[in-house]
Amino acid sequence: METNQRWGTATPITIRDKEFGAIRMRGYGIYAYKIADPKVFHQKISGTRDIYRVADLEGQLRKYHVARMTDSFAQSTVPFLDMAANQELLGQKIAENLKPAYADFGCRSRVSW
Repeated sequence: METNQRWGTATPITIRDKEFGAIRMRGYGIYAYKIADPKVFHQKISGTRDIYRVADLEGQLRKYHVARMTDSFAQSTVPFLDMAANQELLGQKIAENLKPAYADFGCRSRVSW
């Protein structure tokens, strides 16, 4: 298992809030992943490469995190002012949205905020 991998938004993401309109937010956290299905990982990620290091996968995983986080915020009905109080719930939703993406390329994830 590869642990203590950091992720974060390179630039703020924009979400729409009913009360405040467009809001720019940043996100960051730590994640861990494990290759659960080596065959799928090889077919979908490493392909013909003989060696595939953690650093090679890191950028791709960060893109998944940011995309899923953005989707989760867009689908959330939590007002901006209540987000801090509901941080754990939002984190759980984002982690759930990440599971299918990780499974698609043969990995399992654990994300913390």
